[in-house]
Amino acid sequence: MCLMIWVATDEPLTPPYAPEFGALGVRPLPPAEANVFRAFSKPYSYEVTLQGECGCVFRHPGSPARRGLVWLLEWALQSLPEVELYLCWPDSEGAEPTVRDWSTARELYHWRMFEGGELLVVCADSAPGVAPESRGQERFRDG
Repeated sequence: MCLMIWVATDEPLTPPYAPEFGALGVRPLPPAEANVFRAFSKPYSYEVTLQGECGCVFRHPGSPARRGLVWLLEWALQSLPEVELYLCWPDSEGAEPTVRDWSTARELYHWRMFEGGELLVVCADSAPGVAPESRGQERFRDG
C-alpha cells in the first residue's frame, strides 16, 4: 500500500512549474471526489503525487520528495494563512484522522516520518500568535 498525499485550501491552487520538482503533480479533485474527505474543512482539495513514484517517498524527513512537498506548501502559503495536509492509506480517504497536528511548512521538511491517518494544518513560518518554542509539537490526538 502506498501513502496518499492530499491538500485542501481556501482558494484554488495553480502552482507554477518548478524544474527542480518537475515530477511533482497537483491534481484538483472534482466535488464528488472531494466530498469523501471528512478531515478537510476547506473547499478546494488536491491530490499531490510524484510522477513515477509511490506516495511513500514523501514519508521520509529530509528526502527530495519531502522538499518538493514543502516547496508546494510554501508557495501556497504566500497567499494563504494555512493549508490542510492529509496523509492516508488507499481507501481510507473518508476516515477520521487518527492524529491532528500542525507545523510550519519549513519545519515539515525535517519533521517526523509520516505514518498515515494524519491531518496537519500547515501555516506560514511567520504565522502571528505562534510561539516559536511550541511549533511542531502535537496539539491534540484523537482517540
